[in-house]
Amino acid sequence: MYFAEAYLAFIALFYLIGPWSWKTHDPALFWTLIILFQLAFGLGYWLRAGKTKIEPDLQENREKHEKKIMAFLRFAVPLNVILQFLLLLRFSGSAFSAGALWNGLMASIDNPVDQYQTLRDANLLWGGRLLSRLSTLCAPVIWASFPLAFCYFGRLKFVYKLLTILMTLLYVASWLFRGQNKGVFDLLFIGISVFLLNVGWSKWKNGKITWKMRSAIGGLIVFGGILICYFTNNINLRLKGYTSSLENILQTDINYDSLIMRWVPEAWQNGVIFLGSYLTQGYYAFSMVPSVDWIPMWGCGNSYFLLSNLESLFNTDLFQYSYQTGLEQEFGWPAMLLWHSMYTWWANDVHYIGVIVIMFLFGYLFAYTWIESLCSKNPFTIVLFSLLLIAIVYIPGNNQVLSHPSTGMTFYVVFLLLLFTRLNERNSHE
Repeated sequence: MYFAEAYLAFIALFYLIGPWSWKTHDPALFWTLIILFQLAFGLGYWLRAGKTKIEPDLQENREKHEKKIMAFLRFAVPLNVILQFLLLLRFSGSAFSAGALWNGLMASIDNPVDQYQTLRDANLLWGGRLLSRLSTLCAPVIWASFPLAFCYFGRLKFVYKLLTILMTLLYVASWLFRGQNKGVFDLLFIGISVFLLNVGWSKWKNGKITWKMRSAIGGLIVFGGILICYFTNNINLRLKGYTSSLENILQTDINYDSLIMRWVPEAWQNGVIFLGSYLTQGYYAFSMVPSVDWIPMWGCGNSYFLLSNLESLFNTDLFQYSYQTGLEQEFGWPAMLLWHSMYTWWANDVHYIGVIVIMFLFGYLFAYTWIESLCSKNPFTIVLFSLLLIAIVYIPGNNQVLSHPSTGMTFYVVFLLLLFTRLNERNSHE
């Protein structure tokens, strides 16, 4: 998947010529590591996929997987609708009337910053800890239903098609009520992963990309355009009068004379400035990592979701041993306010040199899920492929998939299920 390497190369270039004047610590070591990470990812992918002839699996195996997926969706889609409605009430301030929900939604779209601050200042959201824990426990079922329902949308019965559309709209609405972009963009990346898989399946079935696939491309472009407009509006509101504060937080200056800023229309500059900080601040944080002493965190340092649960379980502060805390103490880089890149999160466990091995394994697993999804339509690899695609997008920021409760829980459960089924199949053939 050359797009992944191209995307990471673009981020590195954006870091160099973007709107921010980053003062990289030890540039020689930093760029050597960044290049080695990308080479390791590419090597891992190539070793699994480079010489593999991708062919459809036995028809009976594909049909077996498809039957299991359809049975799963008959249960998961209605459950997802119910839970997304409860989450909508949770983040909308428990506005139980349709009129109040609609008015609140329009207000969140018009000024997401106010809604974001309101939720941050709220002492207790509707549903409390019970709903929060329920949504986390149900996450593997709920989250997996999105890529699988999108993949098999054409084969769903009319009622389940309506429910799939409804659960998607409720999911988007709940994130809009939070004043955050994450969930909406996750849906876009899920859509892209499903589109890539459908292109592969369509080529085998028809020998070419059908008009339906071309229509899907158009739909993704339109949806992406809407998201960009929403993102720009959101960011313009957040940055209005606060660019100097952002410069102080990021410990650098905005370079209006940079190559990119010269070509960007003035109306879009705030959006590019904020996008630049989102996509590149983690690389700057990582450049400071070699200057901080490493304290091994033995597998829990790569995921804030796992880390916070272990802290609650053992009533101890484990985050104090992380690079994030070290960077805040040494350089004043806020541990919980700014991004550090996925590399830094994995470095908590394996040192920044060990991240080379992690990126190799990441590339290998990404290739495996891609090939297995195309060949056998394995439901576990379809879900993992979507998660890994999102993880790739967020590499410059943080370990997004493993840090968020819904995606973290989904990854752990689905990966273990895939491992268990593979071991079972291997034992049955011996």
